Amino acid sequence: TFRNFNISDCLVGLESTGIYGDNLTAFLFDKGFKIGRINPIQTDSLRSSNIRKTKNDKIDTFLIAQCLMLKHYTLVTQKDVELIKLRCLCRFKSDVLKSQSKAKTQLVNCLDIAFPELANFFNNNLHIKSSYALLSKYPKIIANVKVKTLTNLLYSASKGHFKEDKAISLKELAKHSIAMDNPAIGTQIKMLIEQIQMLQKQIDLLDIDISNIMEQLNSPISSIPGIG
Repeated sequence: TFRNFNISDCLVGLESTGIYGDNLTAFLFDKGFKIGRINPIQTDSLRSSNIRKTKNDKIDTFLIAQCLMLKHYTLVTQKDVELIKLRCLCRFKSDVLKSQSKAKTQLVNCLDIAFPELANFFNNNLHIKSSYALLSKYPKIIANVKVKTLTNLLYSASKGHFKEDKAISLKELAKHSIAMDNPAIGTQIKMLIEQIQMLQKQIDLLDIDISNIMEQLNSPISSIPGIG
């Protein structure tokens, strides 16, 4: 048993298996074991040298032990453990970004029905604070909103970029819009904006966690222009 050995003198060999070995790697490293990570190419090479080229758990374990004796491994460090966490965060962020991108596409599709002229009003960029503030508040009755109310909303959301003239132009667009009168679309628009904004909050939080790990790693790669 491990009780008969000094843990720091024990070398554990693990084949690189992507996410399937990450938990065990982090667990053993935290317990103080030395971990030799082995590229499966190394064990395959040793297997190929065998006449029968048999593959089973017993033989694979023996091949891993051979790799350790031949020093065909790289020692896992604290940096490697942090990289496991970083990969996990980056993969999840990628999934969240895909979800947000899908919601944005759905929003544009809804607006093609509910207010097709709005995209041109916002210079073909519906995914800005002014647009979201407007649609969250008035997803379907913009033509009936008072100019002053619209002005205040647009002015505040755009930090002074959109003024009264824009509010008047928007009301005119809404009055003469070819939009379909479908209350269900208005509900979808409001919910999609809430979903997009919620996902953005998650992305921002993930970015903070990712940045914290990057600071600990102090990788020179982020010093290369064009790489974030």
